[in-house]
Amino acid sequence: MKNLYLIRVKQEYIKYLKSFDANVQDNANEKKNKPYLGVLLQKEEQRYFVPLSSPKRKHQKFIEMERMGKIPIDVFLIKERNNTEKIIGVLNINNMIPITDEVIEYFNIKEDKDYGLLQKEHIYCIKNQTEIIKRANKVYDLVTKHNKSSLIKRSCNFKLLEIKSKEYINDGSTRKS
Repeated sequence: MKNLYLIRVKQEYIKYLKSFDANVQDNANEKKNKPYLGVLLQKEEQRYFVPLSSPKRKHQKFIEMERMGKIPIDVFLIKERNNTEKIIGVLNINNMIPITDEVIEYFNIKEDKDYGLLQKEHIYCIKNQTEIIKRANKVYDLVTKHNKSSLIKRSCNFKLLEIKSKEYINDGSTRKS
């Protein structure tokens, strides 16, 4: 993929996936859905999106880990443009979810109350998209093919969610929009 997109995901879909996997990250942010960062990898016919999150205190220790060359594979830190010490967002790659067009809610970030922050995060991600995609593919493979247990515990069950995503779409005719 050439670009990453900021999207929102229908809350009903997130709740559905979460009913099968507790590692699915909540999408609710007050009354609005927080954005997920867009298409990061495609495995066969399945697209994946990675949730964008606010930095937590625990993420600050990752700056020091990066200095020591111990970059966590499943978390991507989004940093202030001219300050590599300031984390402004986080991509939780281990919590990426399968997605289809039917559950995407496109939005104009210029109309979002956090436009300035979202714009900075989006630009940083586009500039680093090669690394993000590389990590997303690596996490997917480590979880689905190599059974890396420490990563499996904190990651979504990608294969199960792929099945449930297809079921959700196939059963969509019986669901209210």
